[in-house]
Amino acid sequence: EKYNNSDNNPADHALCSETVSYYYKAYGVGGGSTLSKTFFKNITSHGQLHDLFLAHGRLYCFHKSKGKWYKKDSNYDWNYDDEYTPQPGDYLNRKTDGDQDGHSMMVAGKDNSTGEIIIIEGPWGVNFRRIDIQEKEDAGKDYCLGKIPLND
Repeated sequence: EKYNNSDNNPADHALCSETVSYYYKAYGVGGGSTLSKTFFKNITSHGQLHDLFLAHGRLYCFHKSKGKWYKKDSNYDWNYDDEYTPQPGDYLNRKTDGDQDGHSMMVAGKDNSTGEIIIIEGPWGVNFRRIDIQEKEDAGKDYCLGKIPLND
């Protein structure tokens, strides 16, 4: 019922987050950290994943004026002492207009020659595409990254 992709189903818009969380749950992302694969059950929005990584001290956001990814603390303040480079498998979240418009993706890699991040997104056809984070941030979109435990 939830996955029927009908106009009468308000949950359709959140399937990108369910696609990402399904992969995390199915493949045991969590390991020995406090971020367990059981946390990836029943995800229904990109905001839930974003907040989950924040609550477990694993959220990094792109600082557009510095052009780098820095950790966000529990108060959502920048921690400039903790810089990170996106790794395959990490969660990527795009937000615009507050929490109302968002999109969940998974990092597949990075093109070092262009600086673009290569992502996997879904659900209606799982696609690979490139994102120029700096360009998108300059256009008013905010990107945050959830560091998965496998990338510690």
